[in-house]
Amino acid sequence: MAATRATTPSLRHHLKIATQRQLKSTGGLEAAAEVTRVGKSELALYQSAAEETRFMPVDVAADLM
Repeated sequence: MAATRATTPSLRHHLKIATQRQLKSTGGLEAAAEVTRVGKSELALYQSAAEETRFMPVDVAADLM
């Protein structure tokens, strides 16, 4: 199994902000959940600063773009 890529607190913060912006531009959690394989609760966790190690999978991000 591959090692986890090291990140900095700043990088993680910027990823969370980018996730928030993408979800907002999609129309919010409910609208985003309609076009991805994950639900509103999981999407909310991806943007939460309290969830420091949980990030949106690339296929979900691609669905939102």
